[in-house]
This record gives sequence, structure tokens and C-alpha cells, in this order.
Amino acid sequence: MNRIRKIFESIWSVVAIIGVAMILWACNLGHVAMLVMSGYGVGVFLVSRDPKNALFMPLTAAFFLNDFKDKSHYLFYGIAIVMYVLTAVYFLIKMYLKPNIKRTEGNMYVAHLFYTVGVCIGGLVGFFDLTVMVLVLLFCVVIYFYYFMIINYATNFKNAFRYFFIIVGVQLFVQIIILHIKQGGALLDALLYKNIIEIGVQNINVASIYLFFAMSSMFWLALDHKKYDYIFMLGAVAFETLIILIYSRIGTLISSIAFVGLWVYLFVKSNHKKILLLIFVVLVAVFVTLLLLPNSRVFGVIKSYVDAGFSANGREELWPWCLEKFKANPIFGIGFVSPNDPVPSVTTPNVVLAHNTLLQYMTSVGIIGLALVSVYYVMKYRVVIKGLKGTDKFCLLILLGVELIGIFDQSPTMDIFMTLCCTGFIALAETMYKSNKTNL
Repeated sequence: MNRIRKIFESIWSVVAIIGVAMILWACNLGHVAMLVMSGYGVGVFLVSRDPKNALFMPLTAAFFLNDFKDKSHYLFYGIAIVMYVLTAVYFLIKMYLKPNIKRTEGNMYVAHLFYTVGVCIGGLVGFFDLTVMVLVLLFCVVIYFYYFMIINYATNFKNAFRYFFIIVGVQLFVQIIILHIKQGGALLDALLYKNIIEIGVQNINVASIYLFFAMSSMFWLALDHKKYDYIFMLGAVAFETLIILIYSRIGTLISSIAFVGLWVYLFVKSNHKKILLLIFVVLVAVFVTLLLLPNSRVFGVIKSYVDAGFSANGREELWPWCLEKFKANPIFGIGFVSPNDPVPSVTTPNVVLAHNTLLQYMTSVGIIGLALVSVYYVMKYRVVIKGLKGTDKFCLLILLGVELIGIFDQSPTMDIFMTLCCTGFIALAETMYKSNKTNL
């Protein structure tokens, strides 16, 4: 049993499961991939005392849902969810009843309560929808227990979380290549032209945030493992390049600013300044060479960004619509759906996707909901900032990066997978603070 437990607790088992899921996804068997990932989570919950590898599965699952609209596969998704949830509940009961297992208090439970009440009252007057309210409440419950399980039972979460996002970064790279080839493109062109809009059911903006996590994790590891910092630096360069090549403008902007700042910081702190300088010179030389080649394909990348420019992609219609709804319903907002007045410039016209965090809360939950949710944000950053030392401040950097991306994208507020990722970083910051305090 100990050998089986070690297998389920190894990060390499996560690599193996994601690899299998990717093969199934490439064969248009995303529904089977969900069963495989859920089955792995079930195994972790049943045999392990550390749930973190099971908790990683939902974070990347959406990238494998290439057949989600096929209703014949809904049974597979239902079975996968039920198996995962039931064994997660079993794990919680099992661990809670063990007298020798310590349970951390946690500082975010009250904050989660404020958040839950704040989002659940959205549209309470005039736009109440029981189904939507139940879904929002379930969303909040999932976040609550995700945080609870990390705080109480996840061990060595810092390293595992960082390596997990690096694994996902590699996963996304392979998926982008496969998607392009399946569309009839040549392998050489796979990353040079803007032709990938979605990976599974996630759009490129969400993918860029995951790659931002991977790039930041590389820098974080470089600063924690200075003997091999230049190797991790090369990994950061690779992920930043991939962010640029998936053509998410806001993701590229925020990650590029972070990349430059972290490169300079690492260079100052590194014992391998000559190697890092050499890497920089070589990268610049390669870029200039590719740029000067006849019929340079690098120009295709540059042209895509130039053509996109500063266009608002429909936000010039969406944001005024949201403001008008807020002005008409300032107290409780209109909720998260608008069945009678289609939301402009979004792919799901009945769902309120403001593509701006502040505007999302103003429109959906009004002044009262915004005030309650603001308590959550204040307490969140209080936890993240409090007592963090050295490289642990990466949690703050990553969460701030997501907030900046939220100025132009709905993912930080309306994507449950992204919310779970951020919850993981909040819990990580809190556990690291407790660890630092204990070691004083």
C-alpha cells in the first residue's frame, strides 16, 4: 500500500496522467480523458493523505474538453464529476476524523463568506434566477473546500504547484502544435500564425495566464536554486515566447513586463552573470537574424500584433452596455445572466461577461455585492502580503498579474478554473507565512 501511495503522491504520476489525457484529447476522446483524470483523482483521495495531485486535475481539465457540445458524452462527464466529488468528500471525512492530523485554522474563511454572499445576491431584485443562484453558490462552495483541503492537508505544496504549472505549460505547447497540424498546417508554421482561438473549451487568454504561471514558476525556481538558475531562465524564455506566439495581447503585455523585470532581478541576484549575459546576447542575435532573413516568418508574428493594434474587440459596445445596466440597477445589479437583453460582443450573449473585473461586479452584483466582494479582496491581499519573505513574494506578483489581466478579460472573475488557481496561490502564501513564522 505504501508503494501505491507513493506513486499517487509523485508529481511524475501527474505528468503521466496529463500525457494520457493529451493523447485521448488528440484522438477526439476528451470525454474519456475526463474519466481518466477523475479516476486518478479518485485514487489519490482513496489511498493518500495528501490530496494535492488530485486537486491539480480540475485546473487543467478544461483544456481537454474538445467534445463538450456533444450531448452523448454528458454521461461521461457526469460520472467523472460524481466519482471525483464523492471520493473528495470521503477524503475530507476520513482526514477530519483522524485525531493525529493537525487542522490549520486558515484566515480566509470569513473572506469567503463575504464573497459568497456578495455574488449570490446579484440580481436579487428584479432579476432573480434560482438556477443561477444555486450554480453560483456551488461555485463558491467548491472554492471554499479547495482552499480548506490545501491549507489543511497538502504537503510540500510550494514545489508541487510550481512544477505543475510548468507541466501544464509544456502540455499547452504540445496541444497548440497538434491543433495546428490537425487543421492542415505545416509543423514549421505551427507557432507563427494566429489560427488557434481555443484549446478545449478555454480561449487563448486563459491559456496565456497559465503560461504566465509557468513562466513565473521558472523564475521562482531559478531564484530558489541558484546553482541552476540559467537553466530555469531558458525555460522562462521558452514560456514567454509561447505566450507571444498565441497572440493574447493583454497576456503578452503583462507577462512581458513581468519577464523583463524578473530577468533584471535574476541577473542582479545570480552567480552566473556571464552565462545569463551570453544567453541574452544569443537570443538577441537569433531574433535579429530571423528578422533579416528573406521572407522572414517572424514578420507574420509582428504583423498579427500590428493588425490587432489597440482595437477593443467589441468592448466599445460591451462596456457602455454594462454601465447602462449598472446605472439602471445599482443596488443588486442584474446577476450573471441576461436572458431578455443579449450581451453585445460576446460568444455567449445570455451570460454577462464584462471583460473587466470591476465592471463585472458592478453590473452583476451592484453596489452592495461589490462592497461585500471588496472585503474578500482586501483580506486576500492582506493574507498574501503578510509576512512573506524572499521569493515567497512571487505569490503576490502572480496574483497582481492576474488582476491586471482582469482589466480586459473576464477570466479572473468568471472562470472557475482560474479562480481555483488563484485560490491555490492564496493558500500557498498563507502556508508559507506560517512556515516562515514557525522557523523563526
